[in-house]
Amino acid sequence: MPSFRSVGAILLALHLAANVAQAQSAQRHEAFWIGFGIGGGWSTTEGQSEEGLGGGAGYFRLGGTLNQQWLLGGEIIVWGRAEEGIRYSRGNTTFVVLFFPSTAGGLFLKGGIGASYVDVSGDLVGLGFSVSRGGFGTTFGLGWDVKLGNNIYLTPNADLLFQAIETASGDDRNTAILALTLGLTWH
Repeated sequence: MPSFRSVGAILLALHLAANVAQAQSAQRHEAFWIGFGIGGGWSTTEGQSEEGLGGGAGYFRLGGTLNQQWLLGGEIIVWGRAEEGIRYSRGNTTFVVLFFPSTAGGLFLKGGIGASYVDVSGDLVGLGFSVSRGGFGTTFGLGWDVKLGNNIYLTPNADLLFQAIETASGDDRNTAILALTLGLTWH
């Protein structure tokens, strides 16, 4: 479960980034854009404890600009954790739409639809194993582009990933991941 300190620190960073961004000039989105970031996340899986699992998170996205308010692209968001010889990883690969409500501000809302994956692997009692499954994935999020230079932005993000994965027995297993990341974006 995330500690209050880590969640508080992330919220403070988002708040400070928003205040800095308000004092800046209008955002410029032109043609091609690309971004990546790292941070932390929490995965909750149906049947897991209510606390969920904390781990590392990251993203990579790129795309094109329709206008100053609408950006289209592709995004990969991953989450992972290693515990007692077992490695858990989950992620979504989606087509995303980013919407900037104001051309003068850096706030954006994001939605995506695509594929998801779950992988569990490890080594128990000298025997290696790996189980991977794929399914349907959606991503919803928000972020803020904080202008650092001519075409570069510091981008704090909060993303919620939903996954529907079919298990080996044919049942659907639902997973949700909350990812809080800090990245760089070039427009």
